[in-house]
Order: sequence, then C-alpha cells, then structure tokens
Amino acid sequence: MSHFDNRETKQLRKPFNSFISDYYISYEQKLDLLGELTIKDSEYFMETIYPGIDNRLKNTTITGLIKRDEHMLKKYCFLEGEDIKTTFIGTIMDKKTTTSGRIHLTNYRILACGVQITRSAQKQVGRSSIVGALVRSGITHHRKAIRKAINKAFRKDLDEWNLGEWGYYFPIYNARNIKRGNKSVSYAIDVETEKKPITLKITITPTRVKKQPKDQFQEQKEEVLNQVEDSLKQYQ
Repeated sequence: MSHFDNRETKQLRKPFNSFISDYYISYEQKLDLLGELTIKDSEYFMETIYPGIDNRLKNTTITGLIKRDEHMLKKYCFLEGEDIKTTFIGTIMDKKTTTSGRIHLTNYRILACGVQITRSAQKQVGRSSIVGALVRSGITHHRKAIRKAINKAFRKDLDEWNLGEWGYYFPIYNARNIKRGNKSVSYAIDVETEKKPITLKITITPTRVKKQPKDQFQEQKEEVLNQVEDSLKQYQ
C-alpha cells in the first residue's frame, strides 16, 4: 500500500519529515518511501527533497552512499537495458552548475549523485529566500533541459516509463569537442530547450578520496578518464 494515498506531493513534506526521522522505521523502508516519492513527482522530489538527503539518512560512508545510489537507480530510475559501467568520486562542471559526489557512468548517460550548486548560489549565500527560490528554479529548468536531451537521444519519455530521478543527469550521446586532459575529460553537447537550443560544455574531473593512496588514485583516475572518453566517442 502507498505511504501517500492520493495526497498531492506538496502535502507530503510534513509526513515525509516525520517518516524519515523515525528511528523505528528501517533504512530499507525509508528507501522505498524515497523511491515512491520520486516516481510520484520527480520534479518536486529533486527540487525539495533530494538536496541534503545524504545528511538525513544513516549509512553515509562512501561505500554506503554508492550502494544506496545503485539500489535507488536500478530499482526506480534506470531505463530498460541501462547498466553502470563505472563509479567514481568527482565533480561535473558546466556553465551554470557544479555537481560533486558519486558519479555513475552508464551506457546511456552520466548520473551525479550528491550536491549540485549554481555559480550564482555561491555568490548569494545569506541573501533572501526569494533569491534562494530563484536559484532553485534555475537548477530545475537546467535539469529539465538536460532531461529533454536524454529523452531525445533515446526517443523515450521517462514519465511514460514511470521512472524517477535520483541525482543529476548529463547526456553523453552526440558529444563533440571531446578533450582528454591529465585531470579531466571535457566535451560539448547540444540540448534542445523550449526557448532555443543551448550548448552544454561539460567537464568531468575525478577527485581523490580522503586518505586514498596517491598511487592508487592516479591509477584509478587514468582508468576512469579512459572509460569516460571511450564512452563519449562510442556514442558520437
């Protein structure tokens, strides 16, 4: 039975807060709740609930976070035939946003699970809630444009497939200007929006985990950059 019955998504904020803080409800039940929420209204979920979710749930080791991502993505978000090729810690930057956390490269797209901020948000910390609302709105519209590009690439509508969102998605099909550096891979991709086409310039940078041996990171970084570059070229 649904935790939410037929209530509107915006009416679920209070029961959600109580549910997620209840120590008598298992971790697995809380994940089921989050999965149900993101399928019910993925836009509201990503704008209101997903930011800060890492700090609200237990099991926040890097290994625990990666396992949780994989569970949520495979159960609630993946397209048919989608599979994770590699996972690493890093950042993804484009003109408007910086996203940091666990990055999952699949055969269809890149998913960054963690924190996403806009450049303007970095400069406007501490200002009015109106500014905060505008920043969140900008992230929402930015994500919609990326989501539309993914839909176009696969000729599928995520809503029709009844799929949720967990993290921030970046397209990899039809990439151009692919450049491999010592520390990162960058590329450009055209995205159709409701107003006009835009070009996303995306840079992916693996980062070193705290206490990770330098030699191990260097080896992992090379392997990750090779996989990302190969995938981008494969789907050109």
